[in-house]
Amino acid sequence: MFKLTLSKWNTLSERKRLWLAFLLLASVTFAVYWQCMHHAFIDYDDPDYVTENLHVRAGLTWRSVSWAFQSFSVSNWHPLTWLSHMLDVQLFGLNPGAHHLTGVILHIANALLLFCLLRRATGNWGSSLAVAALFALHPLHVESVAWVAERKDVLSTFFMLITLIFYGRYAVTGRPFFYILTFVSFCLGLLAKPMLVSLPIILMLWDLWPLRRLHLPDRPPQADARPVSALRLIIEKIPFMGLALVSCLITYTAQQKGGAMSREGAMPLLFRLINALMSYVGYLKKMFWPFDLSIIYPLPHTLTLIQGAGAGAVLLLVSVVVCRGMRRYPFLFTGWLWYLVTLVPVIGLVQVGQQAMADRYTYIPLIGIFIMIAWTLPLLVEKLHIPRMTLTIAACMVVTMLAVSTYRQLAYWRNSVTLFRHASTVVSGNYIAYRILGTSLAQDGRYDEADQAFGEALRIRPDDQETYNAWGIALAQQKRFSEAESHYTAALRIDPEYADVHYNMGLLLAAEGRFSEAIGHFYGALRLQPSQPGIYLGLGKAYAGSGDFAKALGFYNHALLLDPDNAEIQMMIGLSYGMQGNIEECITWLNKALVLRPAYAEAHYNLGVALAKTGKLDEGIRHFREALRIKPGLEEAQKALDMALKRKAG
Repeated sequence: MFKLTLSKWNTLSERKRLWLAFLLLASVTFAVYWQCMHHAFIDYDDPDYVTENLHVRAGLTWRSVSWAFQSFSVSNWHPLTWLSHMLDVQLFGLNPGAHHLTGVILHIANALLLFCLLRRATGNWGSSLAVAALFALHPLHVESVAWVAERKDVLSTFFMLITLIFYGRYAVTGRPFFYILTFVSFCLGLLAKPMLVSLPIILMLWDLWPLRRLHLPDRPPQADARPVSALRLIIEKIPFMGLALVSCLITYTAQQKGGAMSREGAMPLLFRLINALMSYVGYLKKMFWPFDLSIIYPLPHTLTLIQGAGAGAVLLLVSVVVCRGMRRYPFLFTGWLWYLVTLVPVIGLVQVGQQAMADRYTYIPLIGIFIMIAWTLPLLVEKLHIPRMTLTIAACMVVTMLAVSTYRQLAYWRNSVTLFRHASTVVSGNYIAYRILGTSLAQDGRYDEADQAFGEALRIRPDDQETYNAWGIALAQQKRFSEAESHYTAALRIDPEYADVHYNMGLLLAAEGRFSEAIGHFYGALRLQPSQPGIYLGLGKAYAGSGDFAKALGFYNHALLLDPDNAEIQMMIGLSYGMQGNIEECITWLNKALVLRPAYAEAHYNLGVALAKTGKLDEGIRHFREALRIKPGLEEAQKALDMALKRKAG
């Protein structure tokens, strides 16, 4: 039966085989990933990227587009990624299934582009399809596809593959038009994620194999390639290198301004180097044995020279073998260097964040290893005189097992609780997973379980200031202010320079009416993060609570300079004017807030109060009712409405 099917396949025209391969690859990948459409947003990073990002939630407006190109939010500069999220909101609102669907479609497109790229460059159908299938269905790629916040992975890879396709056309035709398209698509890829800064080196490797523009001795050039000198190849890459350098500088600035390198970046260089070597080997291990995958792998407390030497020896051995076989098997050299080079920006030599490694970082690098496997095995089978059919059947079995494993891994991503509970189970001592699990449980109102998760995180890592901070936030949500204060205090004992804790302590103390103490902590946060509008907003509220409305107005205006599209800031400016007796100016600013955020219940309520004070009772009643429609539990709006109706009736 299988032989019959294969014989029919061989009789099909090139175009029909291409479309059937497309259909098979796309349908299988969609069948595995379809469950994403029933998943929720994840409480980790998704709020920063979509659900709580007011600029993204505004959709595609001139202001939001301008912000996308100016913002270093979440310690990154990737305007194209922001625009992608804004477009989703514009089309689908905050429906998580639709946002997930976009990621799945981009992933399928990437698999198809990868197949086209390799098939066109090599003419090898089987190996090209194998690489595309491994890429589409490997469990390590679940994180990049199923996590809305990682849209930058699938989007940047889309433009990277298009860059290589255009470059292949340029290599064959020599036409400047394709060179320009190559440069433009590379630029778009960097605007989606700066991880593509290594692409100029990948273009050099692509010249070696499969394009063979710089052909090796004893290896004939590709039939349609145009061999050129090494100097010419280097000169061609100079504009790409310049663009990559600019992207590196912008990214470094964004990471520093966002504070992403403030703590982990202080780790000793030797520690980071050992961790990088172990990560290189660790990713290979997970590629061959993709089980116990986690959204977070915490940095270990200690690493030894022996561990680093062992990992380095493995990498050196593979590198020596690959280099010695470069003339006969250039695909091994290209594949191995692809893996090593594309991982450099995220391997941890410049440590960003708390993770030792991350599955999402393999989305592009593993293409190189897949190439090595897909082109080596057929040669090995031929040398050992194993029937070709055996390799085809084995490949189908491997892809099937990967698809099943990916489908199972996707199930853990249905919501934050299942995801981080799984992460806390499969990675021993995963205090970060327990911390985020506690936050997710608290947001679901499951406070007893949240306390247990936070407690387990601190049992594993008693000096983790971020767990104390997260637990303090959860306790403050329950009005357990004294316990929350003790947790914030513990966090500040560990790290007195932790701006977020100073800010949260300020909010807590202000909620208790301890405004002078709150102001002190807000100033502490401001000293550490002078460009954060939320801190100025907190200071304004604290001064307003203490009765100094003029000073509060000054801080609100400063916050507005940093975040001019923030409706809450505009509402607070209006309230400050109102408390100083300037009702007309109050009404003006409240209306501005509602222009930015029409479904802002508190702004409707406050505008209703201001209008009622000026005698515009009917308009005030309309705004009270709108506030209650948006937020039925807003007690002050209900009381104000009842009083306004009584005044109107009396």
